[in-house]
Amino acid sequence: MQRIRIKRNFTAEEAAERANDTIELILSQFDAVQIVDNITHSILADHLPDPNDRHVIEAALSCHADYILTDNVKDFPQSALDPYGLRTTTPDSYFAELFETYPEIAVDIIEALNEELNDPVVPHSKFLNTIDKKVGMTKTANVLRQIRYSDVHG
Repeated sequence: MQRIRIKRNFTAEEAAERANDTIELILSQFDAVQIVDNITHSILADHLPDPNDRHVIEAALSCHADYILTDNVKDFPQSALDPYGLRTTTPDSYFAELFETYPEIAVDIIEALNEELNDPVVPHSKFLNTIDKKVGMTKTANVLRQIRYSDVHG
């Protein structure tokens, strides 16, 4: 797995390079992830609370997504998504379910993130507390707490 070293005070160019490296890392881990450059779907915005959010549905359709991941679930009511076969969920719920289903991926990703974001690497429990309290992904952190390294790699 590629490692990305992150420093704290970076220039705009370094930030752009960091973003590209992060995208490449994500793409390398999940075969189904796609980056959409050209959106062609025409979405009726009448059914969305915020008509300016239709580009999100367009992007989801362009990459054949099943879900829209957002913390603003209320902006994407299921009745507006049903015609497109989409569902919405929070990133926390999505990753909690993903990591429950594929614990071996979870361990690899969390270890890589810890190494990339922390120099020196922090203890596993402290890193999960950060995911829980600072990032606000409590469900994901709880799933990760239940995954034992030895059970996955053992």
